[in-house]
Amino acid sequence: MALHDRSQSRSSITAWCDAVFHVIRETTPCVSWCSRYRSEEDPMLELRPGCECCDCDLPPETDQAMICSFECTFCQSCATQKLKGLCPNCGGDLVRRPVRPARYLAEAPPSSQRVFKPAGCATA
Repeated sequence: MALHDRSQSRSSITAWCDAVFHVIRETTPCVSWCSRYRSEEDPMLELRPGCECCDCDLPPETDQAMICSFECTFCQSCATQKLKGLCPNCGGDLVRRPVRPARYLAEAPPSSQRVFKPAGCATA
């Protein structure tokens, strides 16, 4: 099945991508070339725009953003100094948020929703 065949339905392309993804995920660290064809319901990181503690900007290209498994988002400074590497909301570990390559930002834009909870960070 060729990806360039425009007569194929989106669902058949998505099914093809799912099949390919399962075959190559063990040997390929990134299958983003296939993400263009996946449906909008498929999960992806929101890439929230700011730190929940200090409200500093965290653009999608920064390497200073830290997230928990629920995507609570903090800057590296707050995550390490104030929060000691633990999310104040769920208690989970805070890890470095991956960077979304710029070429995919138009197709998969970052979130514009800011979450700011300075009181929650002060008690952590």
